[in-house]
Amino acid sequence: MAGPEIFFNTAVGMEFLVGYMHQSMSITESQSGFVHKKDGVFMSIGFQFHLIKD
Repeated sequence: MAGPEIFFNTAVGMEFLVGYMHQSMSITESQSGFVHKKDGVFMSIGFQFHLIKD
């Protein structure tokens, strides 16, 4: 995931992240031959608190 971070001051910032995930899972031991696939774009918003030593 990647994206920008906006700083409110020198110690607190808010980040906006966007990423892509491709996941495939298969089980070949069973008679049905199960296959499960996930594809998608994910978005996240988070806060970062940077500890500063004076």
